[in-house]
Amino acid sequence: MGDRKKPAKTSGKAKKAALKANRTAKQEKRQARDDRPMAMPPAHREE
Repeated sequence: MGDRKKPAKTSGKAKKAALKANRTAKQEKRQARDDRPMAMPPAHREE
């Protein structure tokens, strides 16, 4: 945060990967909490 010249220990790629993993973990947790698919009611509606 404070060091300008020194390259950050976590490179951009590593940071992005960590963010991605965190996001997927969050999504999995949420899905485990409420198992009903909220993003896919179209199939239900079309019937």
